Amino acid sequence: MDYKQIHENAVVFDAHNDTVLRMIEEGPFVTPTRGKLNVMGRKKEILNPPVTLARRSDEARIDLPRAIEGEVNCLVFSCFVSPGYADPLRRLIQYLDVLLGEVEGAEGISLAKSYRDIEDALEKSEIAALISIEGGSPLKESVEVLRTLNRLGVTSLILTHFGRNALGDGSGADYGSGLTDFGREVIAEMNDLGMVVDLAHINRNGFFDALEASEDPVIVSHANVYGLVEFHRNLTDKQIRELADKGGVLGLSFVSDFIRERSDEEDAGATIDDLIEHVDYLKDLVGTDHIGIGSDFDGGGRLADLSDISKFPRLTKSLIDRGYSTSEVEGILGGNILRVYREVLPAS
Repeated sequence: MDYKQIHENAVVFDAHNDTVLRMIEEGPFVTPTRGKLNVMGRKKEILNPPVTLARRSDEARIDLPRAIEGEVNCLVFSCFVSPGYADPLRRLIQYLDVLLGEVEGAEGISLAKSYRDIEDALEKSEIAALISIEGGSPLKESVEVLRTLNRLGVTSLILTHFGRNALGDGSGADYGSGLTDFGREVIAEMNDLGMVVDLAHINRNGFFDALEASEDPVIVSHANVYGLVEFHRNLTDKQIRELADKGGVLGLSFVSDFIRERSDEEDAGATIDDLIEHVDYLKDLVGTDHIGIGSDFDGGGRLADLSDISKFPRLTKSLIDRGYSTSEVEGILGGNILRVYREVLPAS
């Protein structure tokens, strides 16, 4: 079968992007120079203008025209609130307001709150848009906030980001502690609500605690293999095995520093072939049923030969050329992560 037909027949599921950060006029980060004037009295042009999901834009790696061109079926839009915000919940609500408005105002995409919603979108040849929160700080240490966000359409939560929060340590601030009591309470509530637990970014002790705490399979939406690149965001063999034993899936990120070692003088410049080295490693370790894709487009993810979402069929071709079967490719492109969403999300 031709790779184009395989790609067309597959459910392509990108488990993580940061495109909502490109939709916000002020950008994601609080900085000392934001909004300040230069010496000529003109506002500094330090931030890119906001993008519109419905229109093709050079300012983002994901928009609706390019997603359709890349034949991507499901997109998880992640909302990360910079630690600099004094009121992270308010900032999150601003993200959700913009994102929901963009989805509602565009043709060919619809919000998915349940697995039935995903199926409906696929049947109508629409893109299913799912919402994730990246880091638990906006929860304000309240499961009531979590429940309300779920009602608004949030279907997954990445427990931590690089730093520490009330749920646990991020991998970039690993003090050796595990999941907190509030972290365990959040996971129990997510299991009850039918929300996907996402262990991208959490430190190793917290990772294993969360696997034990969750009754449902979990995902790691965007990371890579520590056995190939020793970066704190990547998963060790032990983490990968236990994730697989839980029925979970690792979504491979397109961030070059996670994929390929580099010297201080050069950019890693990772390619699709470099990414497939991680696929090969995972296949040998746990099989292909636990491999997915979480591009991290618009959050640092890009490959030299897969620079935006329209180029996704190139990955399919490369997997076929490397000897992966049709069923393996379909699983990697989205079927495996879709399986977790089918098991966890409310049916309707």
